[in-house]
Amino acid sequence: MTKAVTQWMFSYWKNGRVGNFIFYPISYYKHKSKGTRNIVYAWGNSDGGWTGHLPSEVAGKEYEDHVSGATSVYRPKIVASLQNKSIRDVACGQGFTLFVTRQGQVYSSGVGRYGQLGLGSLKEVEGITVIDSIPERVITCAAGDRHSLFVTEQGHLYTCGYGKRGELGLGTTCRRIETPQLIESLAREDERIIKVAAGHGFSVALSESGKVYSFGSANDGHLGHGEVPGGIFLWEPFHSHRHMETSPRLIRALEKEQMEYISCGSGHVFAINKEGVAFGWGCGRYHCFATREEVNWEQPQPLLHLPGPWKQIVSGGAHTLGLTRGGQVWAWGVNHFGCLGVGEQSISPGEPQMVEKLLQLAKEPIQWIAAGWFFSMAVDSEGYVYSWGRGQAGALGTGEDEDKWEPVAIQKENGEPLQVDRIYAGMNYAIAVKDE
Repeated sequence: MTKAVTQWMFSYWKNGRVGNFIFYPISYYKHKSKGTRNIVYAWGNSDGGWTGHLPSEVAGKEYEDHVSGATSVYRPKIVASLQNKSIRDVACGQGFTLFVTRQGQVYSSGVGRYGQLGLGSLKEVEGITVIDSIPERVITCAAGDRHSLFVTEQGHLYTCGYGKRGELGLGTTCRRIETPQLIESLAREDERIIKVAAGHGFSVALSESGKVYSFGSANDGHLGHGEVPGGIFLWEPFHSHRHMETSPRLIRALEKEQMEYISCGSGHVFAINKEGVAFGWGCGRYHCFATREEVNWEQPQPLLHLPGPWKQIVSGGAHTLGLTRGGQVWAWGVNHFGCLGVGEQSISPGEPQMVEKLLQLAKEPIQWIAAGWFFSMAVDSEGYVYSWGRGQAGALGTGEDEDKWEPVAIQKENGEPLQVDRIYAGMNYAIAVKDE
């Protein structure tokens, strides 16, 4: 089984209800391949090329959303255009997806109005299209709300997309960059970047030596440098984003720690060191730090009140999941639509809860977790996949759009249990990769 390394996401409330302008930068994972061939499955909302399925592959009433009429895939379906590709990494952003092959190529699909697809245009791309402007082999990527990050074998970092808040790290601000550009300030022989994560208007990078860099909007302590302009709000009508770092800046508070993992939520960050101790900083909305109060942390703070030691911590729309090195899954935040997986019980948002149903369903320890827009997923060491939370547009892969308040096993279209090595969650959709 492969080693999980990172993930992130975002949503918001408006007039007491969940709004539709939602995005989820999602996961980065480093893993060791079993072979050179993959099977890629995708399900959920397939409009606009988010999942990589071509419109002709998901035509018909069986793929029509029961409520909105949008195109949805209700069970894991093989992405035909990726059958001859060897996929190393996947990242899901706000309506777009990035795929990295083991040969170092990058493909993108979906919404590209800010240049986040890296294709030199602002068009929507329903088919998977290669990004051919990066002159080096890419090993991993991350997707934000409207920007993309790419790490190469040489340890260089390239970025594209929306950059008005400095999230591209290019030393300036810009409305859009349509092809990936090298961050020259990080292109040093003594510091190789190996992992990246993306949040709402900011980015985080992890070096081979365990150092963490951040850039973009500094509101609410996103960057971890000790400044906290602004309040608890996350969205542009309330934030000017005047406070920013347009170039990567070392987080001094973590300089003595050797970090191995990073992940971003909408306005916060988690990092885990080699001992499995988790640190968090940024906006504390939805009790993402498992505290009673929704407080912002302007600098990294150790999460010593959580069980640990940690392997993975990921955030969804308004909830957070943590995976311990022993294979237990914990959840905290709001339990809307059952996204915590603990049933319909009333719980305190700041109190971590073990997802006990997984202990009954999974015969082996959990090895991988992912969080989407009010839904969650887990994979055990045998590759079996479980999902729970909001089922809108078929996001749970259960064959229907009903919410699940506790984990359930996912089956393929032929009725067989789904077995994969890696999962990635986005806005109402998910992608899974099986190595062969």
